[in-house]
Amino acid sequence: MKILAFSDARSTIELPDAAADLVVLLGHIPSKLVKRIDEQYDCMKVGLLSDKCHPTVYEDTSIVDIHKRVFTYEGLRFAGYGGVPLYREEESIGQYSESETEFFVKQLAVSNVDVLLSYSNLAYGDLTASLAKDGFLAYNQIILENMVSTIIHGRLMQPLERKMGNVKIHSVYPFAEIQI
Repeated sequence: MKILAFSDARSTIELPDAAADLVVLLGHIPSKLVKRIDEQYDCMKVGLLSDKCHPTVYEDTSIVDIHKRVFTYEGLRFAGYGGVPLYREEESIGQYSESETEFFVKQLAVSNVDVLLSYSNLAYGDLTASLAKDGFLAYNQIILENMVSTIIHGRLMQPLERKMGNVKIHSVYPFAEIQI
């Protein structure tokens, strides 16, 4: 399956002229670009919100918000989790506590998910990107228990591919073609 994923993209980027089986919008994408992506690609399109997205960014498009959802597509099970770790005391759109995220991760353990789609990154301790350490700590359990085979995330504003344990990880910026 060929996935075309976008994250933290500016409305001025040139969209790849590629066919995809699934298009994934991970978050922090302006509505103008969301509309262009929706019009250009003729396949299933799913999306997540970041802490910077307007909550209605996917309205009037064919993009399905998959936050806290599990779905099956072409034989693979996907789960989606948008937002970032809570960094303000007051409630804010697109921010989730570690306990909320831990609950979601526990659901992954019993859902037989193949691919986690997330706006936020794992809490990396070895990367120089400014937001690397500020990811969800709860995602560490996913790696330790090999709950999924692939994690595709945004937020780092740095493309990256690596393997941790048996889990392949893709950090998307501003877009990536990923073969699963």
